[in-house]
Amino acid sequence: MQTEEQFEEKVKELIVDIEGRLLIEAKRLYNCGGIDPEDFDDTYGLPKIILSVALKNESYGFCPLSPDYKAAVTNLEKF
Repeated sequence: MQTEEQFEEKVKELIVDIEGRLLIEAKRLYNCGGIDPEDFDDTYGLPKIILSVALKNESYGFCPLSPDYKAAVTNLEKF
């Protein structure tokens, strides 16, 4: 059994890992031509749009491969 403290430490490690990957993906999306940054004011609109896509794209790298774990993900998405 994993304690809450062990769980929290592992989550923190994963967050550090994904932070750099998210920034790279966000920059890629900013420059990809799929959206014109000049169409947006200097607000959080553009960063939120891009970050929402970057989060989705990078989430696939954290999806478990085990069928049992996938079932747990599907179940947890209901909450």
